[in-house]
Amino acid sequence: MSINNLTASGFVASTVTEEVTYLNGRVQTLIDPNLDVDPDQPLGQIIGIFAAEFAAATELLATVYNSMNPAAAEGALLANLASLTGTYPQVATYSTVPCNLTLSAGTTVGAGSTISVPGQPTSNVWRLLTSVTAPSGGGVVPGAFQATVTGPQNVTSGTSMVISPTITGWSACVTTANATQGQNADTDTTLRTRRIEELGGEQFGTTTAIQAAVLAAVTPYAGGSPSGAWCYENTSYASDASGVPPHSIHVVYWAGASNITPSTTLANIIAQAIWSHKGAGVGTYGALSGVATDALGNNYTIYFDVGTAVPVYVSLNTTPNPVTTAQRAAIVTELTTFTEQTWTFGTTVKVIPLLASVLNGVAGLVDIPTYGIGLAPAPVTTGNIVMGPTQIAILSGILVNGT
Repeated sequence: MSINNLTASGFVASTVTEEVTYLNGRVQTLIDPNLDVDPDQPLGQIIGIFAAEFAAATELLATVYNSMNPAAAEGALLANLASLTGTYPQVATYSTVPCNLTLSAGTTVGAGSTISVPGQPTSNVWRLLTSVTAPSGGGVVPGAFQATVTGPQNVTSGTSMVISPTITGWSACVTTANATQGQNADTDTTLRTRRIEELGGEQFGTTTAIQAAVLAAVTPYAGGSPSGAWCYENTSYASDASGVPPHSIHVVYWAGASNITPSTTLANIIAQAIWSHKGAGVGTYGALSGVATDALGNNYTIYFDVGTAVPVYVSLNTTPNPVTTAQRAAIVTELTTFTEQTWTFGTTVKVIPLLASVLNGVAGLVDIPTYGIGLAPAPVTTGNIVMGPTQIAILSGILVNGT
């Protein structure tokens, strides 16, 4: 057990062979180099006994060591570690589905009676949870079924299920809704993943956490279209160049190039997301506002802005002129990629990096002797374009050699 088990990679348990080799060397070094430590000799057998015990001890130490590492802990040790930060193992649950049972008068279908999805007689089986009895004269009776195995089981509304084994007086069973899906029990891998996701999703006070909270809150209302959020902070004791007051944040919500002002409902959703994730005492800034409510029912006015899209047009005259079809396509791709990756709220549109991206990214392009960049089609101006803090430049048109 005197082997250096603690390495740069963590604690590594010894094998019995490693312990035997180590102990043999120590005995011959400290006592007599001529001692016979062959494993069929008494001394060698004694060393083997100790080596096995030492190796078992290092395995236990490795387990204890790894129990403090989420990436290495397993089973109950991982569950204990994850629970410290509020993530608990997901237990397996059963899928359920409601059905209508067609019964003859006097028929009772006992709990545990089974049905299956057509064509899946063994892999998609459902069990009746509570006995049902036909009304006088017979008729359709609702019943709740549970899958016979845990985890997700699929069956859609309106499916005519197979009754097996058949029961006299029970002629049909049809689902009345899609199945409510059960869940699988966590494996070590899925528990680790959920722990990381939950820790990342519960950040508070940072600009990154506020951005993520606003984006998560508004995305369902964006109709599936891209949206975004940016949060700027002023940590100084004076208003900054953009007008943000001291110790305040400025959240800019991006609704896309259509510049849509959020409804009152959406404004309140944005406000709630900001208030719930900003630090206590931190002010908010912006031309728009919504109302956030705390756990006691107190209301707070939270300010923010919606980003404004500014169309920007680019005109390039190149060498060679004309360019090939492939070169023209490459110019468009290069400009589009460059602007999407570098233009954000308040970012000045800089000409030199834009031209450099085209020259460096398009094969066979030698020079761009003249160019224009501006806020209208066929631009002729050549200077940088300054964006305000809530403005974002959008590449809206490209001319290459006049077309």
